[in-house]
Amino acid sequence: MNTGHESGWYHRLLLPLWNYDEQRPRAFWRILGAVVITVLVPSVLTAVVVRPLDPPFALLNLLSNGIAVLTAVGVAAVWAGYIDRRGFAAYGFHFSRRWWRMLVLGVGVGVLGWGGALATDLVLGWASVGAVLSPGTGELPFLLSILLFGLSYVFVGLWEELVFRGIVMRNAIEGLTTSWVSHRTALFGGWILSSVL
Repeated sequence: MNTGHESGWYHRLLLPLWNYDEQRPRAFWRILGAVVITVLVPSVLTAVVVRPLDPPFALLNLLSNGIAVLTAVGVAAVWAGYIDRRGFAAYGFHFSRRWWRMLVLGVGVGVLGWGGALATDLVLGWASVGAVLSPGTGELPFLLSILLFGLSYVFVGLWEELVFRGIVMRNAIEGLTTSWVSHRTALFGGWILSSVL
């Protein structure tokens, strides 16, 4: 009578959830868990804690995205130590000269992408400019509002890249790489999945 997990009913029951070779959850569950937590926790905390304080919109946006950053860093720390079982640096935190060049390139692509989208919208008549540097509702001084929105967008970039490129894309590539799927195809699939999410 064999009572080992490798051949028992318990082993077969957990096989869709647990990768026994790697001693960690399967890639699908690592991805799903990270995405659900990093979307759900900031949404709930913002609704329950921040919104009742009725802060100005720029501050609400900053606080909401600040909570998302803290949640993403917490998830990455837990995932690195207990779920993914890899170093935290594997999620993109190795500050080399190449890393800084890629950061500048990413910011440039983001600015050109949003600027190109706005230019396209204006040219095709899908958008119009009603005011330039409008002071808004006067809830906060104009310069402070701009600074809060700018920092908020930095926070968005931090938590999205950490979760969707660091955790989701890395795990999707690992999960898709099999004997019948090449690493190159898995890279493409991971990129598509992280972008869609």
